[in-house]
Amino acid sequence: MMTLRNVHIIDVDTAAIGDAVDIDFADTITTIRPAEAPSAESNGFVLPGLIDTHVHLKSREPLVGALRTGLTTLVDLGTHPDSLVDDFRSDRGIPGIVSAGSAASAPGSSQIELMGFPVGSGVTGPDDAERFLDWREAGGADLIKIIIEDPDATEVPALDIPTLRALVDGAHDRGCSPSPMRSLRGRSIAASRPVSMCSRMSLSGHG
Repeated sequence: MMTLRNVHIIDVDTAAIGDAVDIDFADTITTIRPAEAPSAESNGFVLPGLIDTHVHLKSREPLVGALRTGLTTLVDLGTHPDSLVDDFRSDRGIPGIVSAGSAASAPGSSQIELMGFPVGSGVTGPDDAERFLDWREAGGADLIKIIIEDPDATEVPALDIPTLRALVDGAHDRGCSPSPMRSLRGRSIAASRPVSMCSRMSLSGHG
């Protein structure tokens, strides 16, 4: 058991700063009580762990630094191979990892040809969507990332609308539900369900 003494809890909904308290914790917080020795000079603050919703996993050092800044969860939107993600997930010295692994893109896309993502991440058409979703589920993905390019604005191969629909519908059939996200070059689709592919998976489109 450890104790944080004479700290202030920040209400993230109102930004209100509470009176000084002592907090007992082990794996989880067990007790919050008025500070035994309050001090007007107390400058410790407690707030919920922060989430970075778009990272790419490469090396351990920046992940350790992320934890020290208050980030307790990182959402990885593009890392391969899956074994690297698994290694990071088992590391208790870094934030928790929620990962898409490899993103869905068109065969011959920049992600495959220039960034080195697996050829299997290329979805050849609507009939190939289930194969991709099965592959991501088997790889332990928590969410799916879909690369959405505008064929009229780029020369690189892009997934067509029927393929995008098949990917999204396939995820919905597995229990995912959509919610909007934003990306730099296009629109995104995200979907989630609490815990298995969609018992752990959500759907994220990214351009």
